[in-house]
Amino acid sequence: MDTNSVSMIVSMISSMLIGVSTVCLAIVAILGLRTWRKELTGRAQFQLARDLISHSHRFKEEFRRARIPVFSTDEYATRRREENETQETSAVLDERYAMNRRLERLVEIARNMRVLEWEAGVLLKKDDSTLVSEVIERLWHCYAKLGGAVDEYYLERLNLAQRRERYPGEQDGTEDDYVRQLRREIFAIEGDDLSKQVDSAINQLRSALRRYVK
Repeated sequence: MDTNSVSMIVSMISSMLIGVSTVCLAIVAILGLRTWRKELTGRAQFQLARDLISHSHRFKEEFRRARIPVFSTDEYATRRREENETQETSAVLDERYAMNRRLERLVEIARNMRVLEWEAGVLLKKDDSTLVSEVIERLWHCYAKLGGAVDEYYLERLNLAQRRERYPGEQDGTEDDYVRQLRREIFAIEGDDLSKQVDSAINQLRSALRRYVK
């Protein structure tokens, strides 16, 4: 075998080795990239699950606080008062203002959960992302039911206060059954149907997301 033949064989073997090494490096890079992407996805899922659980517990706590039947002066100190407000009308407007501030905190949390819902649709398994959407809808429903009762309650109380102002002596000062029913619906702190719905939704969410936070 002459020198040229040997050189050609060596060159071919070298080229093959370079090709094989290039393929091996590409495979290692692809596997590393997949591992890296999996790690990033796992971290994103972990953080998303933590955020969803945290927001749901904040919603539960603010929902409970919103239904406490005692208001501090700090809650309505910033309300702008109209001229010639009677004491009763002023008291009703103060309470309504304070309650609306409480409900605003609930809305803020629920809106943040809407953003997380979109992320869940991208990062979580389909069944889990669907459950997240369902839970958020249930929490919004509980908020809407409470907010509707609050609107009706203070509207009725304000109308009653204004009637007493227009026709002094003709009102006996008692609330009708509808107003008392609304009061019970709003200020039932624990154990009522609304509280149970919130608790059930949050427990279901925690159960579904537990696999992502282990």
